[in-house]
Amino acid sequence: MPEVTMPAHQTGDFLVDYEEKVFPDVKAEPGEKALVTFHTVAFEGSIGFVNLLQATRFASQRI
Repeated sequence: MPEVTMPAHQTGDFLVDYEEKVFPDVKAEPGEKALVTFHTVAFEGSIGFVNLLQATRFASQRI
């Protein structure tokens, strides 16, 4: 059986580095538009809902 050799995470440890930006922010120039398409399957509509919220966010940032 494999053995875990690293110490357990402690309270306050970060599992993800949210400070390091891996990809630059993509912003539209004034007048530009974004086409957002997505599809989802039955019982996974929450993912589609998140994508829909992202599309709404894109639209509101065009101003």
